[in-house]
Amino acid sequence: MPPAADKNPVLQEIRKAQAGNGYKQALKEIRNGRKTSHWIWWVWPSLDQVRRTSRPQYSLRNLGDVKAFLADPGLRRHLHEISEAALSHLAKGVPPGTLFGSRTDVEKFEETATCFALVALEARDLQLAELMLSCLDALAQKLHAKTAEYLLAEGLSSVSETELDLKCLRSLLVKLQDHSEEAELEEPAEPASEEQPGEAEAEKDELPAALPA
Repeated sequence: MPPAADKNPVLQEIRKAQAGNGYKQALKEIRNGRKTSHWIWWVWPSLDQVRRTSRPQYSLRNLGDVKAFLADPGLRRHLHEISEAALSHLAKGVPPGTLFGSRTDVEKFEETATCFALVALEARDLQLAELMLSCLDALAQKLHAKTAEYLLAEGLSSVSETELDLKCLRSLLVKLQDHSEEAELEEPAEPASEEQPGEAEAEKDELPAALPA
């Protein structure tokens, strides 16, 4: 974990809230198909400039906080795991209001999915970007406009204003995935180790003598 992420006060609050039973309870509820208690602030955090909440200590203050969140292995793993669980229900047609417990929390999830889809694309975290775009497809079939506009204003450079729709972002994701696969194929093979003088002769010496005819 980068030192900056470790000392980030918002991420410290989120980690504390997720510790113990905090995250486990949230995951259990979503896997069961219905959010029944109050924890969304520290599991699917909001951007402070997009939404004011009753728990501002968990709100991501800027683009830097979002990037730091993704750089934290534990927070990123939890985000992926619980969002994947939510997607499995949305894809089966579970009403978002039922899954998330209220229309307000549906909107919060849309904001978070938009935020992390865009920033994951910029960070080339293609697995998470694909998951979040799939959540948006299943949820609202659109980006949360205010979140996307804020991130662009903050300096997000992976997309332009004209690309702020799911179809364009899907196309961008496919291009990045293809580029990633091509880069892997083009990685040079490790050079064969050069034989040291005398190695070949030594190997010949170790061969068994031919049996007499």
